[in-house]
Amino acid sequence: MSSKNKFELIIDNNWENVKAEMRHAWRKLTEEDVDAIQNYQDLVKKLQEIYEITEEQVNDKISSFIEKLNLEPNLTKLQELKEALYENTMHIKDKISEKINKEALQKNAKEVQHAVTEYVKENPLKALGLGVLASWAIVKMLRPK
Repeated sequence: MSSKNKFELIIDNNWENVKAEMRHAWRKLTEEDVDAIQNYQDLVKKLQEIYEITEEQVNDKISSFIEKLNLEPNLTKLQELKEALYENTMHIKDKISEKINKEALQKNAKEVQHAVTEYVKENPLKALGLGVLASWAIVKMLRPK
């Protein structure tokens, strides 16, 4: 994990603690600035703008800030989010598979229905004979011995 990503994870997962301490660490930030900042990226942009420094310098300032506050990335929360995302993905995959299977079955049923209808139209006597034969076979199977 790069230091930038680590900083982003720490800041975003400890936002309320960070927000309370930002004005003490960076005195040029106004209350409105702090309220407007919602995450790590906003913080970087605002510090670059106010202090007129590079992103690398901002990352150094943020690193020192994080060390002073003794913050660590909330990896447990990240793992929970990852697991929830995986579960949701599997649920969506299952729903899509069900829909695809249902649509395929409906399509096959329509094709069979169409084929049977065409066969009956083309061969009415054979179809009648097959119907009688099928009925006789069903009665034979269901009749007790």
